[in-house]
Amino acid sequence: MTDKGFLFVDYNAKQIILFTGSNFDVLSGPQSRMESFFKQYLNLCNKDDCSFEYREDTPNFIFGIDNRYNRLLFTKVDKDASYTLSYDIGTKRWQSFHSYVPQLYHNDRNMLYTIKDNKLYRHDVYDTFTTYYGEFKGIILDFTCTLDQDYFNWSHAEIFTEAKRGFVRDRDITFNQVAMVNNWQSTGYLDLDVRTKVDDFANDSEDKIKDKITRIDLTRLPSSFRFNEVFDYTVNHEEANIIYDDCKPEPILQNYGDYLDRNDQSYTDRIVSDNYQYYRFIFNTFADVKLYIKKIETVISRQPY
Repeated sequence: MTDKGFLFVDYNAKQIILFTGSNFDVLSGPQSRMESFFKQYLNLCNKDDCSFEYREDTPNFIFGIDNRYNRLLFTKVDKDASYTLSYDIGTKRWQSFHSYVPQLYHNDRNMLYTIKDNKLYRHDVYDTFTTYYGEFKGIILDFTCTLDQDYFNWSHAEIFTEAKRGFVRDRDITFNQVAMVNNWQSTGYLDLDVRTKVDDFANDSEDKIKDKITRIDLTRLPSSFRFNEVFDYTVNHEEANIIYDDCKPEPILQNYGDYLDRNDQSYTDRIVSDNYQYYRFIFNTFADVKLYIKKIETVISRQPY
């Protein structure tokens, strides 16, 4: 029971339901755009005789309310298949995954608390972001870019973010890593190296790019960051680049080459090209920095077909 109503899981129907006292609202229905997700990942993969008991590491479901951000928190406690999701009560949409898997939630009118290892922790603190139970987790942002199902050649990407330490903006901080895959190509994980000074006469030759191994330049512009030194390093173009575990919701990126051999590889036919591009951006460098994500744009050079 919460101040928003009675929240419960219909395990057989694979639905999350809020009973307000007069209505049963299905929060995992089609309007939430997560119906298929819950049909797949609401199952307890490690179910046992102690399931649904609120004990540490025992498979169960728990709910919390974060009044500060007007959101509901849902956690599936399921050993290595656990996850936490937030639901925006105003927009009626599931918003984000979170890295914490508590034992219980607690809240007052302003703050959110969780219990982990029988200790009480306060969330929404201002000096350490995405740090839970003493461990810094960072941010992972996954999304897909498409162009009306037409094939296109990837040219570059531009990142619009704002990083703040306290009330001070740091113009040199943004995502520090990226990985890209599509139907038949995979770049692997690339470290992004922020460049604050741009040489207008510099020539981004192949030799220069090869020397960077797994680090590529991320050029800082007045209001954004741009990178373009991305090539296809797929091991086997007949294998899947993204796979999905039956119990873990995070897509697994695979099938990319060993960058230690990058200098010896040919750049012929390594242009990233398909009818969609899957991105994974990672920020895991500074716990005291709050990163505001505004937008990320993909620029194409041409449509090859």
